[in-house]
Amino acid sequence: MLDQVLIRPELLDNFRVEDLEIVEFDGKVSLLNSKGYPNKKQYSDHLPIKFTLAI
Repeated sequence: MLDQVLIRPELLDNFRVEDLEIVEFDGKVSLLNSKGYPNKKQYSDHLPIKFTLAI
């Protein structure tokens, strides 16, 4: 599974890799299918990415 966060070089020092998270669960339901892949039939073939920029 490939996805990315694009950040301009000037903001790279503000990117906190420890806060990078691939969201697999929305608090109520899993976004994955029974094989552990993104559930593209119900949601998407990609999972959301959550991250923090400390600016």
